[in-house]
Amino acid sequence: MRVAVVTGASHGIGAGLVAGFRGAGYAVVATSRSIGPAEDADVLTVAGDIAEPDTARRVVEGAVERFGRIDTLVNNAGVFVGKPFTEYTPEDYAAVTAVNLTGFFHLTQRVIAQMVAQGGGHVVNITASLVDHADSAAPSALAALTKGGLAAVTRALATEYAGRGVRVNAVAPGVIRTAPDLAAYDQLADHRVGEIGDVVEAILYLDRAGFVTGEKVRKRRDDTRNELTPQELHIARLARDGRTNPEIGVELFISPRTVEWHLRKVFAKLGIGSRMGLHDALPDEDREATPA
Repeated sequence: MRVAVVTGASHGIGAGLVAGFRGAGYAVVATSRSIGPAEDADVLTVAGDIAEPDTARRVVEGAVERFGRIDTLVNNAGVFVGKPFTEYTPEDYAAVTAVNLTGFFHLTQRVIAQMVAQGGGHVVNITASLVDHADSAAPSALAALTKGGLAAVTRALATEYAGRGVRVNAVAPGVIRTAPDLAAYDQLADHRVGEIGDVVEAILYLDRAGFVTGEKVRKRRDDTRNELTPQELHIARLARDGRTNPEIGVELFISPRTVEWHLRKVFAKLGIGSRMGLHDALPDEDREATPA
């Protein structure tokens, strides 16, 4: 049985991830400040402040003692404080960096050491779309600072540990519907509100995609096409329109294997699992823009 560790697991995306991983047959180690005991024998809960080194120690030791290994770590725990930059207080800074950076550091360091020792694993960092899409109407410099740091370290760790079997990827959600007052989201983000299941699906896809590392999947429906390179977009359009890998390869003077490699990168960037997902990710009006 594969084993996933999820931080910030007591509610919202974290709770959705626990359910998603269990549904996929994983054992789960779930941690947060307020989490209680689990009735499921294949879910180990560890209550504690993720910013404290001792919490990281208890999570890793508990996972190995109970399940024998750690295959996946999802650094989901995060603190968001949005306000004008000059209004942030030292307390705001301490609270945000403690969870978003310090908590990431202590746990990920221990988990990667365990993954290297066992021969491999996968780390997924939850960042934020605002890192690449700043909005003056919603100032959030501390989130950009910390989540942007996670985006950068994702690429650094993916490179550092690629030769030792550890993959590192990121998912950057936009506005996700998590609060009880669901109607409050209807006026947000110009219909770009996502669901918890969207994020869970992207993470489970990345966990299955053993060829993908150092990538960031953005779960924001309005800008997914812009993340593809021109060649990736061209290949994606051709694949969506039913062209086979050999046919695409002939047109672009590349091998079918290289076409498949590009398509897998496209799937990771768009957060989809197969060619069928291209029909939703690439609207029909793109057909007119496909190069002849």
